[in-house]
Amino acid sequence: MSDKEIVPYRPGLEGVTAGVSAISDVIAAENRLIYRGYDIRDLAQHCEFEEVAYLVLMGALPTRAQLEAFKAELVADRELPAEVYAVLRALPHRGNLMAALQAGVAALGMLDPHADDHSHEANLKKAIRLTASMATLVANGYRILQGQEPVKPNPRLGHAANFLYMLFDREPEPLHAQVMNLTFILYTEHGYNASTFTARVIASTLADMYSAVAGAIGALRGALHGGANEAAMELCASSRRTDRTHRPLSDPRDDGARDAAREEPLSECGLPRRGDLLHDGHPHPPLHADFRGGAHRGLVGACHRTA
Repeated sequence: MSDKEIVPYRPGLEGVTAGVSAISDVIAAENRLIYRGYDIRDLAQHCEFEEVAYLVLMGALPTRAQLEAFKAELVADRELPAEVYAVLRALPHRGNLMAALQAGVAALGMLDPHADDHSHEANLKKAIRLTASMATLVANGYRILQGQEPVKPNPRLGHAANFLYMLFDREPEPLHAQVMNLTFILYTEHGYNASTFTARVIASTLADMYSAVAGAIGALRGALHGGANEAAMELCASSRRTDRTHRPLSDPRDDGARDAAREEPLSECGLPRRGDLLHDGHPHPPLHADFRGGAHRGLVGACHRTA
């Protein structure tokens, strides 16, 4: 019998400290989310996504000059190489967008001559490139899977507005761009969720960043992680159907979708991924027709990773 202390098994690594991060802190008991020492509510109300992305990557909020330079770098990295579009076009029509996103990220890695350069400077450049190109991958990957032509990024628009522009091939309503900007900020960082943990495990083997992100997307696709959002959207959509309109959420027939939708831990503890951070009081203009049916569902999980 070994004298070594037997560490008890903890399902889901509950209560196990897997690492320490200075980037974000989830304080569930206080309903707070902190990025680099800043409360998410302050960032959501006063910042653009690009400022928050700079904060997460660089460790401090940018000066005006730093922000403009960072925005220019993001704009320069938005467009995808022709080879990546060729990969997306070769995928099955109306296939899973998360799988397409994985394939696109893997292709980007194969095209980056510095993919295996693990220096901090090289990794920072790759992180910026992925931040910029991910929105294009999601929007145009979705369009291609729907049999539509991709839309070139608009350099005049910010990150959030450009995402909607590529998705719908028209400039978004200001409020829609504001909501998308807020959404990207709220999803920028969430500590040690399943996809982050997956990425860190892969990166710890000294695999390249693209491999780590592709693996993280695979974890995010699961029904108990990013896929929970898709289940929630399906539940909302199904409530409009004639046979479900008047059924309460507690109906036993809804248990599968309801339980999946509640599996996202941050949603359970009520962290502020909510519309109450918008205080303009204006009525919402109608969403584009593609958001008023089933076509949007493949986007939901992928938007998790767009930020």
